[in-house]
Amino acid sequence: RYYANIAIGAHLRPCRVHPDFVCVVVVRQSEVEATPAPFLNRFEKYCISHETLLQTTMYHLQPCIRIVLQTAKEKVKQFIDLVGGGNSLYGLKKETLDSLLLSLLPPYGHTYRDTPPEDLIGDDIKLCLLQELLRA
Repeated sequence: RYYANIAIGAHLRPCRVHPDFVCVVVVRQSEVEATPAPFLNRFEKYCISHETLLQTTMYHLQPCIRIVLQTAKEKVKQFIDLVGGGNSLYGLKKETLDSLLLSLLPPYGHTYRDTPPEDLIGDDIKLCLLQELLRA
């Protein structure tokens, strides 16, 4: 049997865990300086951003979908530059566009249909394919 000492506030208690148990601690970048060094030294550290998540997610997508998203990202960047960026768009930050694109992507492991259902015709096929692309 495997146990891990789990602490919530001042309460510490050993809890039984699976042999493959993995603990992930998430600390905001703004809180790292205030976090005690001995605590941080117990873990491997990775900096994860919206940009990193989007790149990794897009790498695993089908090439046709990746091209559509990359093109959309470039076009939206051009629009942002055209209207003056953060000065004109309230709340726009560096990670806003990547976060938006991530929210459009399906969950990890999602598989796409090869063809739309046979009973669809014309614009319904395009709509079905678009919905399938953006399905979450």
